[in-house]
Amino acid sequence: MNRGKIISLSKQESGEILLEKSNNNSARHFLCYHIMGWLSLFLKKSYEPTDHILITKNQYICTYNDKIIFQERFSSIKALSFNPIDSSLCLATNHQEMKIPLKVYCISYEESQLIKKKVAYINSNWINTSLE
Repeated sequence: MNRGKIISLSKQESGEILLEKSNNNSARHFLCYHIMGWLSLFLKKSYEPTDHILITKNQYICTYNDKIIFQERFSSIKALSFNPIDSSLCLATNHQEMKIPLKVYCISYEESQLIKKKVAYINSNWINTSLE
């Protein structure tokens, strides 16, 4: 699922992208990025795999290298929290609680602060208005 699809899905379902980062921090991704860069000269396209964490009012999607690794649909969110110590997102609905590990994303300190702000925004705007 590429960046364009993630953005259009977030607009359609009033979603919030919690994390968006290019995946170029390992040697394999570095090599892939440069090979695709050279190929883009001939194909007139650029490609950089990206990772996304998207949450909407109806679903939660995690992508890694533009592939969906986790997708869950739910009716409503009761609580949402981010634990920066073990890099996990806790999501509670009316029927279940999920703890989603985010270690695969190698979240930096700055990214964790951004995720915390976005989770606070979601809690104050989405969850509080849906409970009233």
